[in-house]
Amino acid sequence: MARNMTIDELAGIIKGEFDNVGGEIKGIKGEVREIKSEMMKGFKEIKDDHEKLELKMSNVAYRFELVELQKRVEFLEKRVLRK
Repeated sequence: MARNMTIDELAGIIKGEFDNVGGEIKGIKGEVREIKSEMMKGFKEIKDDHEKLELKMSNVAYRFELVELQKRVEFLEKRVLRK
C-alpha cells in the first residue's frame, strides 16, 4: 500500500530534482562556452586566411597591370628604336 507523503518530504524531492536540473544546465552552459570559444577561434583563423587571400589577390591584379605595361613599353621601345 502506498504511504502518504508529507508536504516537507514532497518539497525535498522536488528541490532535489530542481538541483539536478540546475547542475545539468550548468554543465550544458559550460559545453556551450567551449563550443563558442572554438568557433570564435575558427572564425578568427578563417578571417586571417581571408585577409591573406585578399592581399595576394590585390597583388595579382597589380602584377597583371605591370606585365601589361611592360609589354606596352617594349612595343614602344621597339617602335622607337626602329626609326
